[in-house]
Amino acid sequence: MEFGDTMFGAVTFVALFFTMSCQTHSDHLPPPANLSSEWMDNLKVKVSWSWTKPKDLDCHVLFDWKVNGQTRAQTIDTHFLDEPLTESSDKWIYSVRTVPISCMNMKSSVEAEIVVEAPKPIAKMTDFKCYLSISHMDCSWTQDPNLSVLYLSYRECGQTVSEQSKKCVPQTNLKGPRTVCRLEGNFLQKDLCIVAFTQNGTSTFKAPKALRLPKKMKISEEGTNLVLMSMPLEVEISSSFYNICYSVCDKPRASTF
Repeated sequence: MEFGDTMFGAVTFVALFFTMSCQTHSDHLPPPANLSSEWMDNLKVKVSWSWTKPKDLDCHVLFDWKVNGQTRAQTIDTHFLDEPLTESSDKWIYSVRTVPISCMNMKSSVEAEIVVEAPKPIAKMTDFKCYLSISHMDCSWTQDPNLSVLYLSYRECGQTVSEQSKKCVPQTNLKGPRTVCRLEGNFLQKDLCIVAFTQNGTSTFKAPKALRLPKKMKISEEGTNLVLMSMPLEVEISSSFYNICYSVCDKPRASTF
């Protein structure tokens, strides 16, 4: 009886050792851990994490990060800066995984996730438009009487946090119901990120840029054709097109050139 007990215990010990050995030799890299987020200002958020390299790992790794499932970039650092805008959402899912570089028989880790929420409630902007000029850009919107915009701050998208944002105080447009803010600078080749501040929150978005139509336009008739003549645009651009909408016998038509 004692001999049988001893043999049973030995078999149990060997099976247990085998199971533990399999679990400690994974072919996947360890995932990032301790994910955290910090808003650097109203436009920039910093996502950070920690990662401990296994003692027997003899290669380098990168960290691949995504926003809402869409791959954005790779970094060798254990943090990154992003510029999420509330024009699309007030909550974003960031995921990070460890990716091997020339690691023999090693695979990428599973993804670690963190949910980042906008630092302040969203202030809804309606019918926001910006018209380009040589030295400035006039932005306007329909003012909500229950939620007035106190001021706008703006800077070029993608700039570092140290880049000082400029401020614009809205003015009521006496010619109509729209509120206007003049942003000083040449923004033709720049994407501009705007923060609109109200009493109850903020709204962040890219400025929707457009060009004003020429002040003088003339349409003449030449045979069966209509000819449109206009002054040059105030802002010179490398390529442009016009989409002319008109109707013939109440049937809509359009021409692009």
